[in-house]
Amino acid sequence: MQTIVDFVSAIVKSMSPLEMFGAVTGLLAVYLTVRNNIWNWFWGTLSVIAYGWIFWEAKLYSNMGLQLLYFLPMQAYGWWSWKYGGNAAQEELTISRLPVSGWIIGLAFSAAFALGWGRAMAGIGASLPYADALVTGLSLVGQYLQARRMVENWHFWVMVNIVSTFYLFPMQKLYVTTGLYGIFLILAVMGLVEWRKIWLNQQAALTDSSG
Repeated sequence: MQTIVDFVSAIVKSMSPLEMFGAVTGLLAVYLTVRNNIWNWFWGTLSVIAYGWIFWEAKLYSNMGLQLLYFLPMQAYGWWSWKYGGNAAQEELTISRLPVSGWIIGLAFSAAFALGWGRAMAGIGASLPYADALVTGLSLVGQYLQARRMVENWHFWVMVNIVSTFYLFPMQKLYVTTGLYGIFLILAVMGLVEWRKIWLNQQAALTDSSG
């Protein structure tokens, strides 16, 4: 037990205040998303700003741009979509599923983005440009699906977290962030299970009401 405590203590001491802030707010945001709680967008905003700066310093320019140019405005859109984007009456958005055509579009976009943007980032000396761009492409899709409250957002976050945890961040020696994304991976799997359960309950309720 003492060995585990010492290990955790060493990790905490190695974190900069900004990285610690980004990690804590990011974990809180993802946990609240797993719980289908709209306050995830508030804490997500704080984490996005912190990690935008962290990725800039690490020369992970795709991830930096992702945080500040996409994730940041998407926090506001996501909050509005969850609260008022359900229908013309501006009712709360409920959890839904992505059709097969959406899967094809999402995966094709992610692959094309990884190749095109990765090549552009390689030209300006970015670190691990293609892996960074792949994570960016998958994250663009995942964040949009999350804002639209679709179960499949978690599939894309699982892919993002696998690449980030086992390749991208370890290669940059961002070990604390690597550990954080490992936790995100676990939470993404939990989110997938939880949201699918909520969706099934919604469908059961609709069947009962129509019957």
